Amino acid sequence: MADALNESEVRQRLTTRTIGADYRHLSVTHSTQDDVSTAGREGAAEGLTITADEQTRGRGRFRRSWMSPPGASLLVSILLRPNAELLPTLSMICALAIPRAISRVCPQLNPEIKWPNDILIGGRKVCGILVEVVRGESEEDQFAVAGIGVNVNWDTASIPEIADASTSLSRETGGDVSRVELLCALLEELDALYVHAREGGDVFAQWRSSLVNLGKRVNVSGSDDSFEGLALDVEPSGALVVQTDDGQHRVVHAGDVTLR
Repeated sequence: MADALNESEVRQRLTTRTIGADYRHLSVTHSTQDDVSTAGREGAAEGLTITADEQTRGRGRFRRSWMSPPGASLLVSILLRPNAELLPTLSMICALAIPRAISRVCPQLNPEIKWPNDILIGGRKVCGILVEVVRGESEEDQFAVAGIGVNVNWDTASIPEIADASTSLSRETGGDVSRVELLCALLEELDALYVHAREGGDVFAQWRSSLVNLGKRVNVSGSDDSFEGLALDVEPSGALVVQTDDGQHRVVHAGDVTLR
């Protein structure tokens, strides 16, 4: 594979303090999320990072499957052991780090964040984020697994079901993009933001100011209800505040949000 995620090369290039200190790559696995979760239960240190060329049971938010040809995407999961205060910021940290990493490797692109953590280029989704909390017998035993999937070198237009809604870095740039460079940039951006948050830095304000939804009309769809309104603001927990046409303020904690 021309764009192989070579373990020794990635380790040599990384300059992170925590994330990626223990880096492992798999050619095929069921799910990097499950791999990191298992390692976390077995006591693996914070920062363990596992990537794969192919996942046979990859998943995104709401247990949706994550589609990707072998070796064409960046599929990565990271073990984090934050305190309870930091937990709500993990999704925000990932959402901030990915556009910064993409801009480093593909400066001609302009990635944006759509609430809560979809990364868009030209209005189409290029990346998904899934943060899962794994709880043990006590609060001290819990940890988080941050999963990120970036479409890198494949033509999402070739699959009719996702052609209009999804894109890839190669589709946007017109050429192949190095997964090694993207991975190293991503882990470095994640590490800097995570250390910043752990030391008391304000990640929420950075995430809030980066959201493309705020101040625009949105359609919100969930398992129980669907409605439209104006996206007014976000709460520190990450919830979206939407003003409906009858003047009510509704707080959305999870769901699909599309711009109108």
